[in-house]
Amino acid sequence: MKNLFAIMGLATAVVLTSCGGGKSKEDEAARKKREADSLAALEQKRQDSIAAANQVVELKNVVETAQADPQFSTLVELLSNAGLVEKLSDANANFTVFAPTNDAFAKMDQKKLEALKTDLKKKQELTDLLTYHVAVGKFAAVDLKSRPELDMLDEKVLVLKVDGETLKVGNGTVTSADIQCANGVIHVVDAVLTPPVKKSKAKPAPTTNTITTTPAPATTINKTEGVGGKMTGNETQQVGGKMTGTQTQQVGGKAK
Repeated sequence: MKNLFAIMGLATAVVLTSCGGGKSKEDEAARKKREADSLAALEQKRQDSIAAANQVVELKNVVETAQADPQFSTLVELLSNAGLVEKLSDANANFTVFAPTNDAFAKMDQKKLEALKTDLKKKQELTDLLTYHVAVGKFAAVDLKSRPELDMLDEKVLVLKVDGETLKVGNGTVTSADIQCANGVIHVVDAVLTPPVKKSKAKPAPTTNTITTTPAPATTINKTEGVGGKMTGNETQQVGGKMTGTQTQQVGGKAK
């Protein structure tokens, strides 16, 4: 009887151990799956961060930047018609572009605008108009506010003026400044800029010069002369300033 109870107890222990081992294996598998899922999620976040960082660093050139913004669709069309896309896409150059919006072009004489778009005989006129909106070099708004004029790509001068916090450029106003590009910067303007008739050169930015004038040294002249007697005198003269002096003259033995 005792042996029977012993056998039954051993069997029960084996069954319990077997059940416990199965549960332990299931828990281990679940744990490994959770770890794998967690690592996969972390890796995805890392990849997303890298992609976002690359997107910030990889700036577009001035043409690509304008193409990506719907408000510049008319400007982009005209740049293409004038054959300026390749020039302004040069990765080895820097440009400052004053970019009129579609609303700015809508203020133009629409018959003239349509002719510029479609008439091949107007291509040079279109090129001259567009290159008056481009300067060679990268000029931020703060740089432009310290300059009275700027040389443009068409060899004409754009007059700059600061009105409070507003930057006026020719007949237009900068409404949004410093759009960074891979080969320059874009400033949004609310008007199509009207180029002057004649070519010229811009006035240089003002500089502050301090001129110091040093007074000329004083010159002292000692003179002794006798007229019927003796004369002693002392005369002091300052060149480039006031003359001061004392003179004593003895005539016939008397001092005068």
